[in-house]
Amino acid sequence: MAILEIYGWLLETSWGVVSEDRLQDVMDALDNEEFDRDDFDDILDSNNETGINTDLDIEIFVDGDLKEFDRDQFAEELEEPVLIEDDENEGQFFLIEETASKGLIYSCEISEEFDQEKLSLWYYNYALGDTENSINVLEIEYDDNECLDRRVDVEVYGIKLLKPDGTLYEADEVGAANENSSSQSDETFQKIYVFTDKNSYDNFCSYIKENKQQNIDYGIDKTIITYSGINSDELTITFENTPEELQFTPDPDIGWVEDEIGQISVRWSPRDPFE
Repeated sequence: MAILEIYGWLLETSWGVVSEDRLQDVMDALDNEEFDRDDFDDILDSNNETGINTDLDIEIFVDGDLKEFDRDQFAEELEEPVLIEDDENEGQFFLIEETASKGLIYSCEISEEFDQEKLSLWYYNYALGDTENSINVLEIEYDDNECLDRRVDVEVYGIKLLKPDGTLYEADEVGAANENSSSQSDETFQKIYVFTDKNSYDNFCSYIKENKQQNIDYGIDKTIITYSGINSDELTITFENTPEELQFTPDPDIGWVEDEIGQISVRWSPRDPFE
């Protein structure tokens, strides 16, 4: 038996209706930037959906070997998600918690060669009352096999309060904090990959061509990539983007990177935004 593993982003959203008697508590916690999840888990645990990122930015391995698959196979499902209506909660406030993780998001045993026709995908939109907002959930499975293992590290965390008119609740203080945070998130950094040999440099160039270049060409991925050139004294490839976008790029401590690309190291300029 071989082990099929899918690596990528895992998105999880928890949400619930905020009753009138809890609304002021939620607003006060957000206003004071002292939101403690444990104080509101009775609301957030009312509903929970977990799915892979809706860009289908995943990699599939069978016993460590990277497998090609055609994302266009799922174009129809992605363009026409199933909409689940929520008529019971019209005119309500919704408290929403979002996390985004990366790592191993699905694995199963297979007894034959990988066949992308056995990949199944479901895409749902859960409507939130009549706010015209929804929770997006994308699930993937291979040959009806249950997931054997999942190992992810949480990277992003967010709490927001959705008002009945579909806009986000923001007090003056919260708005100012978000404006400052937004300006900081626009700052770009350079993630510089350093290679000890030409083979690993070439492997990484191939990885970019197969996994990122098309999205860059189409303007979906805003990463600026510069290459030192194969004859440079120091072999480097530099990704430049915001921390939010760079956090999901390959890292040396991810097992498949060493197996598929080789020995690499990373340095940041002007600094590591995650330290």
